[in-house]
Amino acid sequence: MKTLEPVAHLVPEIKELCENKQWDVLKDILEDVRPEDVAESWYRFSDDEKIGIFKLLGPQAALVFFENLEVGDQTYLLKSLDERNIAPLLEGIPASDVAELFHTLPKRVVKRMKSLVRKKDAMQRIELLMKFEPETAGALLQPEFIRLTPRMTARAALSMIQSIGRTQRRKHLSALYVTDSEGSLLGMLSLQDLVVAVADLPLGELMVSAEYFKLTPGLDQERVASIFAKYDLVSAPVVDANNKLLGVIFVDDIIDVIRSEASEDIAKMAGTQPEEFEERSLLRIAWFRFPWLLATLGGQFVVFSVIRHFEFAIVEVLALASFLPLVPAMAGNIGSQSAMILVRNLATGQLRGAAKYAALVKEVSIGVMLGLVYGLMTGAIAWLFYGQIVGPRLPLVIMLSVWAAMTASTAAGAIGPVILERLGVDPATAMGPLVTTLSDIMAISIYFSLATLLLVRGVL
Repeated sequence: MKTLEPVAHLVPEIKELCENKQWDVLKDILEDVRPEDVAESWYRFSDDEKIGIFKLLGPQAALVFFENLEVGDQTYLLKSLDERNIAPLLEGIPASDVAELFHTLPKRVVKRMKSLVRKKDAMQRIELLMKFEPETAGALLQPEFIRLTPRMTARAALSMIQSIGRTQRRKHLSALYVTDSEGSLLGMLSLQDLVVAVADLPLGELMVSAEYFKLTPGLDQERVASIFAKYDLVSAPVVDANNKLLGVIFVDDIIDVIRSEASEDIAKMAGTQPEEFEERSLLRIAWFRFPWLLATLGGQFVVFSVIRHFEFAIVEVLALASFLPLVPAMAGNIGSQSAMILVRNLATGQLRGAAKYAALVKEVSIGVMLGLVYGLMTGAIAWLFYGQIVGPRLPLVIMLSVWAAMTASTAAGAIGPVILERLGVDPATAMGPLVTTLSDIMAISIYFSLATLLLVRGVL
């Protein structure tokens, strides 16, 4: 049995072989590594090295390798290779990957690429998927699936599956759907059920309903991922308005979606763009981060204006400055926690209808409790250091400020994602700079308003 080598520690050797143009030796090395691992280390090679390495991969390895590249790297390869290398790629990789790639290319380039696809059935599959919007169920579906009929016996179905499995991708064996003569979806069955079934039993009696798992082409890919997670699916059918089976989505495609959506949400929470994870240019990365930081700067000018408005309070009671960083910091931390929890629950589909309002009440209640606990703690510390000097009013201001600011920030962090979702904006935008800046404004306003009332004007 051949042992496959990891690529990471071979990168220096591969680069040296490319420099010395020892292509025969390099080809032998590439035969002993997995194409997925080559794709993972792809960024470590120069442009010339990338082209040379790709041309040395075998036909099947080249397809697997190309599938595992990011869209930007796929685009670079297609623009750099000659036509005789491009055609097998476009015809060999899943049509959904080709459609996703074509959506990112200029129309003139797409037109040229289409002209290279000689296989009529491959072009039909690509054209079908090009009709669907990116990041929807339609864009994810695989139009190749095993077509079974209700009158077909278990023995005949197994025979057909065996013959198909020898020549095509075997992951299709996990998606067995029964359709009528018009292509309408009737039911589904598992390969295990088919293997143990009575040989002469018609599939119409063996199949089960697929009604709960049917997806429509326009369904957002995040919703598709939540359905897969909820029902623990390996595959799911995609049907049109007339219940005609258009194709199948497999769980490995959903894993890619989950990874992509997670990266996108993390980027939005950090106030940048998802492209940053693959970007090498420092200038472009800086540009991705610039808008949110600019918005944060604008928010901090609001904070500055609030503090400037209450300067007289600091002059009157200098001890207020000691706790100035503490109140907004505690508010910002708990606000970010609430926003993160709500964003996660909204993304996974756990919060729908009345459950959203129950979650808001829950988060605000937690903010009230934690605010009270930390308010008492900080108030006690303020009394310890300043109680004998300025009396009990300063500790009372600190206690009430922390309590009120943490409660308000929790409410803002919980309500923000729900409002953004209602407006059609990704709730992940509520995280990061937005929550932090809003929490700062509320916390500073609360702090100095209470200080003015209790310390400067002597209310109570």
